[in-house]
Amino acid sequence: MMNSNFFKCNFNNAKQIYCLFLVLLIQFCTKLNAQELYTVANAASAANEYNSIVGLETGNTDVIVEQEDVYRGNYAIKLLANSDGWQLGKILFSTTTNVEYRIRLYAKSVGGQRSGFYLWEGFSDFVGSEIEGTSWKKYEFVFTANSNQAVLKFYTGHPSIIGDAILIDEVSIMEVDNQAPQPPVLTLLRKSSTTANLSWSGATDNSGVSAYKVYKNGVLEQATTNESEYQSNNLLPNTSYEYKLKAVDFYGNESSFSNTLTVTTDSNGNGTESENWNSSNTTVHLTDDTKQVALGVTTVPTGYKLAVDGKLITEEVKVQLRENWPDYVFSNDYTLLSIKELEAFIQKEKHLPNIPSAEAIHKNGLELGEMNRLLLEKIEELTLHIIQLNTEVQQLKQATAQKE
Repeated sequence: MMNSNFFKCNFNNAKQIYCLFLVLLIQFCTKLNAQELYTVANAASAANEYNSIVGLETGNTDVIVEQEDVYRGNYAIKLLANSDGWQLGKILFSTTTNVEYRIRLYAKSVGGQRSGFYLWEGFSDFVGSEIEGTSWKKYEFVFTANSNQAVLKFYTGHPSIIGDAILIDEVSIMEVDNQAPQPPVLTLLRKSSTTANLSWSGATDNSGVSAYKVYKNGVLEQATTNESEYQSNNLLPNTSYEYKLKAVDFYGNESSFSNTLTVTTDSNGNGTESENWNSSNTTVHLTDDTKQVALGVTTVPTGYKLAVDGKLITEEVKVQLRENWPDYVFSNDYTLLSIKELEAFIQKEKHLPNIPSAEAIHKNGLELGEMNRLLLEKIEELTLHIIQLNTEVQQLKQATAQKE
């Protein structure tokens, strides 16, 4: 079995540094979809999971950020009637006349009689709906706007009595989009006797591509990938397979099929990741036509200039980055995630923003230059957090000293 599929460097030290930064962040700290129209910071928004109620107007209800009884994430919003009568909360957002909007949310009643969604404004075809029961349920509406502003109203009762309440979570407001994405272009990244690693590019959409569906021999094999690569496993040696895929946007529209890619697996039959190479070959191959170098192998995977079957040792490696070095973190216009935002992201995704997940690293390996750039970005962001926290500590010390 090969020690290295292609040119990758040992990142043990980088991993140790990465873990150290995570520990430091935790010590110091003690999914937006661009298509969302409802983008204000709000505990009920599917796009922004914050301990905030900005953007929600109320009548005579108390507005409480709920942290115990939530549908998903960390927060929901509780509207609590503090007097009898028609008690409600409202969300306002801008619309375009004659455009369809999809409104999706989760809600539950807490003691209210006929609590629900009534008297919404700005839609020509609105029909009210009760909140059914005391368990979380999804409610989804598609309406056509007839003005330049819409108002969503949430009633704690019909009418309410004091103490009636409703909970709402994951409010999502999006324009209805029926435009399908452009199909992607599918290529072979590498293969072995039992696997085929596919890569694709070129899929575009007016609202953004959110996923890809991979088909093998005309049958759907993977429907949830949002990466630009995919590994098809458990293949038979020396066997041909046909692959194609579709792009899916945030509204569920699917593109037409990509080009059909025929992949014939290697014939070694040992189930190892030969990556389209013959591991028993120890010669050096130079090709004038493609300017590729193969050490110990006979071919170089598509998209690479150098292939090495085995470990590589060198005194120094220089990487010429095409991306900007992360000094942009220190620019005045750089958006630094707050500690709370960072915490919410880590709890949901289980890795740092912009850092590949363990699954992605396991599948695709590490790119030396890019990973060093990303690690430095995290170092600089951590430095800004430390400076900010130190400033707050000094201010607290001064305030304490003045009181004494």
